[in-house]
This record gives sequence, C-alpha cells and structure tokens, in this order.
Amino acid sequence: MKRLLIGLGLLLGACSPLSTTVDEGSVPETAPTTTVAPTTTLPPPPPTTTTTTTTTTIPLARFVDARTVRAPREGPVEGLLQFRGNPSRTWYGTGPVPVDPSIAWSFEIGCGLSTVGGEATSWCGSGWTGQPVVWERPDGVTELIFGAYDRAVHFLDAATGQPTRPEFPTQDINKGSVTLDPDGYPLIYFG
Repeated sequence: MKRLLIGLGLLLGACSPLSTTVDEGSVPETAPTTTVAPTTTLPPPPPTTTTTTTTTTIPLARFVDARTVRAPREGPVEGLLQFRGNPSRTWYGTGPVPVDPSIAWSFEIGCGLSTVGGEATSWCGSGWTGQPVVWERPDGVTELIFGAYDRAVHFLDAATGQPTRPEFPTQDINKGSVTLDPDGYPLIYFG
C-alpha cells in the first residue's frame, strides 16, 4: 500500500504542469511543484490477540567433554549402559580378559522377518553390530540386556544365562545396541 501511494505521488508530480516565466535576458525558472498524496480511508485493523508462550531450547552439545573419553559414564547406575560405554563410544570395560576364556553358557535366539522395499527377509541371531548392557541390579544380579533379530529385547542373568524377566517384544528386528538410562530411571532405549 505504501508503494502504491508513493508511486501515485510520483506520477502526479510528473504530470503537473510546470510554470515558467521568461524575462528578456533571463534564464527560465521552474516554478515549485507541490503534490498532495491522495487520502484513502482504510478499515481499522482487526483486533489482535497475543498469547504468551515459553520455548525452551536446549543447546546442542557439539563436543563430548574430553574428561569422559576412555572412561565409563558416570551416574547413579554403574555398568556398561550403552554401546562402548560412554557418549564418545571409547570405553570397553575393565579387564583383564582371561588368556584362555571358556564358554560358561549359551542362549538360543530365534529369527525374525524384516520387510524393506516390499521384500521380507529372515534374520537370525543378534548380529555383530550390537553390544549388551551389563549392569548390576539393586538385588545384586548382574544382568545382560540386548536386542536381537527375533524382534525382542532380552534380559539374562550374566552368571547363568537364564532369563531374569520376560522378553520385550518389538515391531521389527533390533540391529543396534540398547541403552539403559544412566540416571536410574526405569527406561531402556533401543531401535
């Protein structure tokens, strides 16, 4: 609207007749031009309603604190709570690893179908991409928690390999590691 008024004012100014007076021996003068912008009547603006809102933005942590590299994640819950132990994935646990390890027990993991692009594929086992959560529960049992290709998250006693609670069914296969909430909340993250 402002552009229209300015353009209209310029147009009126350009179309106004110029008055010149010629005096013998003098240079013609240009008479001053005055333009008045046309007035318009606009309806009053609609009433505005404002709502006060609060938005909290958590700043993105672009770097992991160097003090946490190659160290277990600190918090009320101790153990290997996420893939490679901390947000920088640089902690592998404590040692030493036995020179001649032996198999203490085994656990049978089933298979699951996963559909990609309309084609179903059967996957079996737990794959090689994950790592179990290893933690000591408040009742003293060291528990392993892991997702598998059989579309479930499993909970096992580390000493016996026996289930400590029912498996948690998921909608698809689990190809990554699970994460146990480090602050002690009863939350497990997986995908």
